[in-house]
Amino acid sequence: MHREVLRAFKFALDPTPSQVAALAQHAGAARWAFNYALAEKVAAHVTACRWLSRRRATPWCS
Repeated sequence: MHREVLRAFKFALDPTPSQVAALAQHAGAARWAFNYALAEKVAAHVTACRWLSRRRATPWCS
């Protein structure tokens, strides 16, 4: 019988103050992009449900 050995490693970040600022800016931009895309998708879904509801019953749009 063959056993596989798994190893784990821990790393800690120790950023400089300017790197902390850059990481925070990046996280904020990523959050904004996600929320923007989510809002666009939700708006498209609502629009599609309105369009479909005028044509036939759509139980998944409730």
